[in-house]
Amino acid sequence: MVGTGPIGCSSGGALSELAGPRPDEIELSLLGPGYGESVVVHMGGGEWMVVDSCAGRDGEPAALNYLDRIGVDSRSAVKMIVATHWHDDHTRGMSKIVDRCESARFCCAAALRDKELLAAVDGLGGKTGFRMSSGAREIHAIFSHLAERRTQPIWAAASRRVFQSGGCAVWALSPGDETLGRFLLSVGSLISTQEISPRRVSPPSPNDLSVVLWVECKGAVALLGADLERNGWLAIVGEQTRPEGRASVFKVPHHGSATADVPEVWHRMLEPDPMAILTPWRRGDKALPTPEDVARLLSRTTTAYASADPAWSSENQDELPVRI
Repeated sequence: MVGTGPIGCSSGGALSELAGPRPDEIELSLLGPGYGESVVVHMGGGEWMVVDSCAGRDGEPAALNYLDRIGVDSRSAVKMIVATHWHDDHTRGMSKIVDRCESARFCCAAALRDKELLAAVDGLGGKTGFRMSSGAREIHAIFSHLAERRTQPIWAAASRRVFQSGGCAVWALSPGDETLGRFLLSVGSLISTQEISPRRVSPPSPNDLSVVLWVECKGAVALLGADLERNGWLAIVGEQTRPEGRASVFKVPHHGSATADVPEVWHRMLEPDPMAILTPWRRGDKALPTPEDVARLLSRTTTAYASADPAWSSENQDELPVRI
């Protein structure tokens, strides 16, 4: 890969020029054109996993565009689709991915286990900081596709293996029981009283309910951090039943934000000097990672890459993946 700037902005060239991996090759591609994020993983043997979704310039899911351009038949080759949480920069276009990828199982947090619960959460609105209308619509559409196929989702929870095929296994490391419990209590309070009292129930944010994934294929390990923030990471680090080992690739959580940074993760779950990859996030005058975030990341590893230049606006981004 070629890197430029304080965090290398890396790609394998224009998408039309990219070649797919060999059957025995493990490949992870991070797509993020400036607003949104998707991870596409070749797990070997022509089997693929898609984690989250973002839209390209044409409004279509970037993951499907990528697979199309490297000649992969996503209808049969994609075996697993994961929604880490319901923020729109991670779910935009995901219902189209589920609709297309007929051979894939769908996985999300157990907190989103039915449409009625999602509808209740959507009603929390500004009372609790949940703002997920567009994300809820995507999840609703996904559940409709699954109902038509008579296929049950896979519910992600801490230390649960959600996929295994050949030499590849995927584990969910979050959300944990305590976070799920707080979430359900907050929704239950809404249903019973139509009003949430912050003093009675402190609901977790969508980021707190993010599904972190441990992806191990033929001895190579990647830790995909979604948007999980500090308290969730502390729970993962302290969990005794999570998979053993250390990851050599780290999809940095929450676009490099300091709110998701936990030194113990770097010291106990990652190999020394791991490859760190992230997508930038920009909306209006707010952007991640900040210059301070970049400096902190570069103090942790010498190999850090972004899928696009954080200083650019999303309209100027090419749809170029970080490929590993």
